[in-house]
Formats: sequence, C-alpha cells, structure tokens
Amino acid sequence: MKLLVPILTFAYAADFPFIQCPGKPEHGIGAVETFCHGGCSTNWQDVSERKKEELLAQWDEMCFQLGIPSYQGERNIQDHLVGGPQSANMAAIRGYGCWCNLNSAFRVGHGQVQNGMDENCKKLHLGYDCIKMDAADEGSTCDTRDDLYVVSPALSASAIEFQCKMFSDILYGPMGLGLPRAKINCAIRLCSVESRFLSWIITDFMNGNGLDQSFIHDTYGGSFNFDATCHNNPGVRDIECCGLYPFRFPYNVVTQECCASTGPNGRDEFDIVPYGTC
Repeated sequence: MKLLVPILTFAYAADFPFIQCPGKPEHGIGAVETFCHGGCSTNWQDVSERKKEELLAQWDEMCFQLGIPSYQGERNIQDHLVGGPQSANMAAIRGYGCWCNLNSAFRVGHGQVQNGMDENCKKLHLGYDCIKMDAADEGSTCDTRDDLYVVSPALSASAIEFQCKMFSDILYGPMGLGLPRAKINCAIRLCSVESRFLSWIITDFMNGNGLDQSFIHDTYGGSFNFDATCHNNPGVRDIECCGLYPFRFPYNVVTQECCASTGPNGRDEFDIVPYGTC
C-alpha cells in the first residue's frame, strides 16, 4: 500500500529558495514530474523579488523544454504563468538520446551517450539497476512504483547523501513508520539517485543550458532514430555494482573491474577499468 509521505524542507545556496518536496513513487520517476506539476512548494523569504521572477521563468522554461506530460505552466509554486515555447508539445525526456526513456521508467537504455542530458539519464538508469540488485542481495525489493521515498534536490552530492539518509531514517526508521532495514535502505537509495538527477537538471537550466532538440526521438516529433543510433553490444555479461550512491553503477566483471581510491577531498572514488588493470 502506498502512503503519502510528509513534506520536507531542503536548503539551497544563498538567494535560492527553500523547496519542499514529498516523494511521489507512483510516478515511476517522481522527482521531475512532482516539481513541474506543483507537487513542491517554495519559501521565498530570503529571495529577492528580482531573483524570484528570474527563477520562476527559468523553471517554467525548463518544464516546457523537458516536455513534462500535460505541463501548461500551472505549477503551484507561485501564480506565475509564462507563455510556452514551441517545444511545449514535445515529450522530450520521454524519448531523448540513448538513455532518456521516461515512458519505460528508464528501463530501456543503451548505446553511446549523446550529450549531458543523456549522460544524466544514463546515471539515473544505472542507479536504478544497482538499487534493484542491492535490494535483491538483502532479500528484498526496491522500486519507484511500490516503495516510499522522498526527494531532496540539493545542489551537491554530499548534501544529497546526508539529507537522504537523515530524512529516510526519520520517516521510515523506528521513530517513524518502523519499516524493515532493507526498505529504509531502499528509500535512501531511491532518494539519492532521483535527487541527483533533479538537481543536475535544475542546475543545468539555471546555467542557461537549454535542451538540444536534435536528440528528441522521431516517435515524439523529433528527428533522432533510437534504433539506428543506440546500439546494444552483445556478449557474455556477469554484472555487479561499483561505487557509492548517488553514483553507484553496474559493470561487467567478465571484462572490467572496479577500482577504489581516495580522492583529494578524502572521499572514496571509484573507476571502472579493463580487467586486470587496477
């Protein structure tokens, strides 16, 4: 049974609002659709009027360009409607590049990444793969459509990691719903990969990077042919996972290995290299 999780508040950098987002697991990829359809609220207390209008315009443009289904500028963040660009009728990330396949809940994706957005989708796709594998190793399951989680669109990986663990433990641990440890782990992992995905999109659009529409699939009104471009290499595969969330990813132990090292900030870093070269 699905439950609506409480709304939580997440902090951003200076002159950026507090954003409140509940988890929406029934959406398959809840973070983006929840944000664009007004499932999040905003505290503008420390944000100037000029900055607020600038952000609202950027977010409306972002949601239009991403082609969120039925989005018409109706976010409940603020009564603020912006005329949509010509791309408003294109469900872009429902079919974009080789890895952005929202209609399949990111369960279809392969081939060479085409640009930054496609790389972001690939990281989400591979993160979902490892979430399922790690849950199975714990004798459990974990899926966006069935399990509870929250989204914390922080602007740094370290903040995402901290917030996802803290709020998931509060909501689903002994003092909250009292879920089994495996389901708490599931909530933390789903929060991590979706929060990183959403924060990347927000940051990218805030930096003025629009959506390159040449990668929209021809099945969604674009010109990109997925089947002709995104090739799936056959071969013997034995898959394990490498790294830490939100950047955990699968690799083929037949031909590759996972190498761990300590980065300049003292954090563990992981790389996939050809087998025998660690």
